[in-house]
Amino acid sequence: MLKKLVGLTVGYILFAAAVKLVGIQVHELIWYFFNFLYVVVILIAVADVHTLLKGMIERRQQRIEGQINDTEQQLQEVTKRLDEQQVQLKQIQEDLARVAQQAEQMGSKLHDEILENASREAERLRERVQRDIDQDRHQAMLELRRELTALALQSAEGKVRGHLNNDMQRRLIEDFTASLAAQGRNN
Repeated sequence: MLKKLVGLTVGYILFAAAVKLVGIQVHELIWYFFNFLYVVVILIAVADVHTLLKGMIERRQQRIEGQINDTEQQLQEVTKRLDEQQVQLKQIQEDLARVAQQAEQMGSKLHDEILENASREAERLRERVQRDIDQDRHQAMLELRRELTALALQSAEGKVRGHLNNDMQRRLIEDFTASLAAQGRNN
């Protein structure tokens, strides 16, 4: 800047020498000189302001470009994380489907086992009931035979007493007892 000022001053002095030749007075020349110097200082200031503004604009532009680059980088990171999370979500969905399928298979297997156990238990219960029924029927038949035998004996005894003697009664009882014993062995 100092070089510019010196150059302008030298130029002005040469200009002043030329003006003297033309016939301008010294006090006017000084007045013109200071006006000229004022204009030069203003022009230099304006040039400095322009340089200052240009620097500010360039720094602002660099800052904006940096923010754009940072934003693009953040967008790439977010996109990458989104892709990773989508992969994880897909894996979780596949795991859930597999677990649901396993649960369904286990439920089906458990259902089949329960039905099989219930069927076996029902069969055992039916067999036990049938045995109980057979046993009760056999007992009832035996009881009925005893009662019928007792009634038949009483009836026969009443009829035979009137017709039989003691030897005959003994023989009939022995024959009847033997036939009951033989019948009991057969059943």
